[in-house]
This record gives sequence, structure tokens and C-alpha cells, in this order.
Amino acid sequence: MASPVPSLHSETASASPSPESPSSSISSYSPPDLNPSVISRSPSPSTISPDIARLQREHSNQGYIDGVTSGKSRSVQKGFDSGYPLGAELGLLVGQILGILQGLLTNPLHLQSSNNVSTPLSNSTISALDLSARNELLDLHSLFGDLYWNLDPTSGMISPNWLTGQSSGLSNSEIASLHPVIHKWLEITSNLIPPS
Repeated sequence: MASPVPSLHSETASASPSPESPSSSISSYSPPDLNPSVISRSPSPSTISPDIARLQREHSNQGYIDGVTSGKSRSVQKGFDSGYPLGAELGLLVGQILGILQGLLTNPLHLQSSNNVSTPLSNSTISALDLSARNELLDLHSLFGDLYWNLDPTSGMISPNWLTGQSSGLSNSEIASLHPVIHKWLEITSNLIPPS
């Protein structure tokens, strides 16, 4: 009498393989008959056991999930590595611009006019500039929207499109200061502070 083969669904299957179990030793595995007529025929779906079909689906699904997860983490890392240094420089400049405007709100300076007459900046003017700067500089779409960036779908690398090929040799700080929105606000704040 042949010993029963444990089922994959069996609750009573032991945790450790029995000596009769095919998984007890790889060396006890013997390949099926390699008759070419048998190899060339693929089994019809009706001849595949439900357990084998389920295992094939599970392995296929798990392989797909593993591949997507691995690919996604690699491409996300590439995008992060290419964008972080420039993004950090943009963040520093945004902080600098907003800091200057906040400083002017608490301690207004006098602007020099073209005829060397000193005129004070009104608090309402600085408040309006501060509000406008916050609306533009703290809006992610304003700084990081498709209008200013190119994404290479193959490599996952981003590049600023406001430089049109002139970025070689420029530091991240220089590239960030040339961003159209940042550049505009750097000019505005530099004009608010009289030269020393």
C-alpha cells in the first residue's frame, strides 16, 4: 500500500518533511521521462491539477509584484538622487527671499530713489509683496510644475528647461537662482535693500 502524499491544503501535514516526502531531499528527486513527444506537448488546462494552476498564478503574481517593486524603487531613487541637490538649493533661496521680506516687515528700510531722496517703504507695500511671494514661492506647481522641468521617462532624471542647454559648468546654486520665479523674486528683494 502506497503512503499518502500530503496535500498543500492539508491541515494535518507535518511541519518537517517525512522521509517519504518528495521535498525531504533534492537528491531524491528524479526527473520525469524526457521523451521528446511528451516534452513537445503542453498539458491542456483540463489536465493541470487545480493546486498546480493555483501555484502558477500565485508565483506569476508574486513575480510581477516583485518586479514592479524593484523597478519602482530603482527609478524613484534615481529621480531623488538627480533632483534633491537642486531642490535643496531652490528651498534655500525661497527661504532667503521670504526671510528678507519678513525682516523688512519688522524693520522697514528706506529706499533710495533716482534723485537720492530716501523714501520709506510702507508696511502695506511690504505686506503685499510678502503675500505675493508666499503665493508664488510656496506653491509647488509654481516652482516644480511641468512648465519649468523636463523628465526623461527612460532614465527618470529631471532637468530644468529654463536653461535651454546652458547648464553645463553651472553649480546647483546658480541653476536654482536662474529659475524664472526665483530669479524674479531675487531681483525684487535686491531692489528693496539699499546698497551698503
